[in-house]
Amino acid sequence: MKPFLLFSLLAMLITSPATVVFAQIVHAPPASIAVMKAAVVARNIHVLHGVTQTPTPQNKAQIANLGIIVSSAGVVIVDSGTSRAHGEKLLAVISKITSKPIVAVFNTHIHGDHWLGNNVIHERFPEAIFYAHVDMIEQAREGAGSNWLAILSQLTDGALSDTKPYSPSVAVSNGDVISFGDATVKVITSGDRAHTATDLVILVERERDDDVIFLGDIGVHQQVGRMDDGGFASNIELLNQVIALDANIYVPGHGPTTEGSLLTQQYRDYLKTLYSQTEYLYNQGLADFEIKAKLLPLFQIESSWEGFESNFGRHVSLVYLEIEENSF
Repeated sequence: MKPFLLFSLLAMLITSPATVVFAQIVHAPPASIAVMKAAVVARNIHVLHGVTQTPTPQNKAQIANLGIIVSSAGVVIVDSGTSRAHGEKLLAVISKITSKPIVAVFNTHIHGDHWLGNNVIHERFPEAIFYAHVDMIEQAREGAGSNWLAILSQLTDGALSDTKPYSPSVAVSNGDVISFGDATVKVITSGDRAHTATDLVILVERERDDDVIFLGDIGVHQQVGRMDDGGFASNIELLNQVIALDANIYVPGHGPTTEGSLLTQQYRDYLKTLYSQTEYLYNQGLADFEIKAKLLPLFQIESSWEGFESNFGRHVSLVYLEIEENSF
C-alpha cells in the first residue's frame, strides 16, 4: 500500500464519526443573538454562548462564549465579549444570577471578540481586576483594540461604534493559581504561539464539584476558525495538555460546551491530521494548493463545520509555511 494512502486511511479513522457520537453537549449555541441566554454548565458556573458564525451585521459579532463563575468572593468572568453591547448583555445576565460584584475578568487572548466588552465592566465595577497574558497586555496597550474595532465594525456595519477598548493590566503566567473564595483558577499557557501568542486556558477547580476548563480559542468545537496569528504544532501540544487533565466540562471559545473532552479531541485530531498530512506531502515536493486538493477528501465530517469552506485552504497554507520555516 502506498504511504500516502495508508496515512490517509489512518487519518479518516482518527476523524471518524465515532469520535463525536458519545460527546455529551451540555449546551449548544443559540441560533441568533435574539435568543442568547446563560446556560448552567456546572454548579455556580454559567456560559453566555455566542452564535457559531463569522461576524455579520445581524449577529453584531457576538460570537464568543463568555464564562461566569460565581464564587464566594464575587463573580469571575472569562472573556467579556465583542463590544459595549455584548458586555452590557453579559452584565444583564449576571444580574439575574447573583447580586455579587464582579471581582475579576480573564481575557483569554487578543482577538477582539473576546475582550472589547472590558470597558463597560470596568465602568460598572471599577475595582475588578483584569488579567491576561503579558503579551496581550502589551499588544492591547499598543493599540490592538483599535485595530480590532476597525475590523469588527466593518464586518458588522458599524455595530461597535460606541465601544472603547480597555486593556487588561495584570499579567498571569503558566501555572499561576488564584483563589476567589471557594473557587480556584489555574492558568495554563503555551511556551510558544498556539491560537495566538497571547493565549490563556482557565481551569476552574472547586472542592466536590466539577472541574471546568475554559479553552479560549485554542479549542473551538465544530468550527474551523482563524489561525493567522498562531502555531499549529504548539496549539496541538497545548490541546494535548488540557485533554490530559480530563476535566468534567470543556467550554470552547466558540461552539457547544461539552461534558468531557471528545469534541476538543476532535478539533485536536483535525489539526494533527492536517499537520501530519501536509508535512508528508510537503516532503514529497507538492505545493500548498496541490496539498489542499489531496487533503479535502479526508475531512468530510469537518467540512460541515462553521468556517471550513472559507478557512480550510488558509489553514493548509499556514501549516505549509510553518513546516517550511521549521525545515531551516
